[in-house]
Amino acid sequence: MALNPHAYVSILMIILRPLQRGFLIVLTSLLLASCAGMAPRPGAGPSTAEQAQRLAAQGYAEQAAKMYMSLADQARSPERENLQLKAVSAALTPQTSDLAHLYLSKIDEKRLTPAQLIDKRLLEAELELLDHHPLAALNVIPQVSPNQPADTQTRILDTTARAQAMAQQVLAAVQTRIELEKRLPADQLEADRKAIWKLLAGATAQDLLNWTAQTPSGELRGWLELAYISKTAPPQLSALQKQLALWAQENPGHPASPLITGELQAQWKELETYPQRIAVLLPLSGKYQHVSEAVLDGILAAYYRSNPQNSKPAIQIYDTGSDPSNAVTKYRQAIQDGADFVIGPLDRDAVDSLAAMGTLDVPVLSLNYASQGDTSGSPISNLYQFGLMPEDEARQVAERASIEGHDKAVVLVPQTEWGQRLAQAFTQRFEALGGSVLATEYYDPNSADYSRQIRRAFNIDQSRTRYAQLVATIHVAPKFEPRRRQDIDMVFIAGAPRNARLLRPQIKFHHAIGLPVYATSHAYAGVPDPQADRDLNGLEFCDIPWVLPGQNAGLHALHQKLDRLLPRADTQFPRLVALGVDAYDVIPYLKRLAKQNYEHFSGLTGNLHMDPQHRLHRELQWAHFVGGRPKLAGAAQEQPAQDEEDNAPIPTDRSNGQP
Repeated sequence: MALNPHAYVSILMIILRPLQRGFLIVLTSLLLASCAGMAPRPGAGPSTAEQAQRLAAQGYAEQAAKMYMSLADQARSPERENLQLKAVSAALTPQTSDLAHLYLSKIDEKRLTPAQLIDKRLLEAELELLDHHPLAALNVIPQVSPNQPADTQTRILDTTARAQAMAQQVLAAVQTRIELEKRLPADQLEADRKAIWKLLAGATAQDLLNWTAQTPSGELRGWLELAYISKTAPPQLSALQKQLALWAQENPGHPASPLITGELQAQWKELETYPQRIAVLLPLSGKYQHVSEAVLDGILAAYYRSNPQNSKPAIQIYDTGSDPSNAVTKYRQAIQDGADFVIGPLDRDAVDSLAAMGTLDVPVLSLNYASQGDTSGSPISNLYQFGLMPEDEARQVAERASIEGHDKAVVLVPQTEWGQRLAQAFTQRFEALGGSVLATEYYDPNSADYSRQIRRAFNIDQSRTRYAQLVATIHVAPKFEPRRRQDIDMVFIAGAPRNARLLRPQIKFHHAIGLPVYATSHAYAGVPDPQADRDLNGLEFCDIPWVLPGQNAGLHALHQKLDRLLPRADTQFPRLVALGVDAYDVIPYLKRLAKQNYEHFSGLTGNLHMDPQHRLHRELQWAHFVGGRPKLAGAAQEQPAQDEEDNAPIPTDRSNGQP
């Protein structure tokens, strides 16, 4: 403000003297409070570093950064560089990252001291993390050295751990946090241990098993073993306590005890409240009959697979038919019959009918998602939602591509409502992560020729038009080869296996050899077919663990057991069978997933977690086609696979899924 707030008060005392004193006191108090809350304007007086620091603390990032930079312009080295670094640090917010990039580019590294250079590298890494480029961040983070101050070592390790976690390098992030703990004061140890546990909670049981086998005895192995127990222990407290006792004997004095072990025991007490009678609501007649039978096969396979116990729940099956409103009728009938938990219904309209009831007397795990779902409001009471939502897969493609450094995409999807949903989900997530979708083209899924859409997306027609204009101008036809636009660094496709088998070679034909192509799981039929899928070589996709090779002996044994129990179950709709298995197995863990958003359930359909609206989401695994067969990809940092047809480098980890 131009005048001192107290000067305003003096003026008001003269003008408002006739007013009652009480009213005046209230008015002046409000004025002083409003003045105190206003951000000082740069230029309203001599700027100081303390003012800039206060602005940053109050959330005025842009003003603070500009004030620091203004001070830097008037200072000499090394104070000039210190202020420049502070300007960049103040601008490290999603809203002011462009300003941070600008100010970072103005710093002359030749003038930096060794300590200042480390600060600059860490700021560069923080900016890369803001832009969701963790691999780029890891490339600039300096190494820890014993000669560095303790706080510098701590900053380096903390930044490294966060970058590794964002890059999905879970094991490396855990190792870094264990190293970080050696340098933390006692009052920060609990927070670091909880961060380690959150990382491990997001891993799959198979990941933990593999890592444990590769890790010698020690603190890291103790963390991995405890996390594996949390993923695989039966939902009975006594079973957990027995495993924890053995773990404690082998890991005396481990930092996870009693903080994490106590938390697990509290969670397992809640798991013991298992339903006694489960109702299954599925449209076993009508257009969804065959789909429903596959889901039911999965539910029954999980039921028969579980160890026989006196407390095993009874299951009663209800046919909801083709009329979505039947779901409400059957739900009420199931409650009258004594059901204390319901799996289903399957089709979205039926889920909407149940959701419209507002409050459900008995918990429901629907096998689809309500269309009315409010992603920001409170969950519908007693309604948990689960399904094979294709939008989840499109978003995972966007995240994977961003992690691997891609930020310019072309999208090719079918001209259907389903295709539009996937294009929208991919675009929204990709752009939220700082990427740009350069073109989106919709193809006819019943056609076999997509060259028109590909040429348009790649700007090849424009290349030909420019050539024709040149010939018309110079009246000579020089040698010409059409070129696609060169700013594309990835392609996202969605479609059924037939569409993917046609799209992949046509994309390469149109001057895109070596360009990474990502897909959802719909590109893979779910059953190996090397002859038909040779055209998919090099394609990167994500899919559920149940249909990908190279998982673990446990899944192989489960496939064999399922084939014996229900011979027809796992052929036409393998992903729906897996949905049924997970729908039964996840029941005792629903409250745990709802309570802790970082908790995951390792299922056949993926690594499941729950959002605040009680909607289960799947984190899928990545694979690529080699010799017409899907090959499970490693971590994000795995060396690129080679497309055996054109020998062009193809990034190794991408996405897949199925309806």
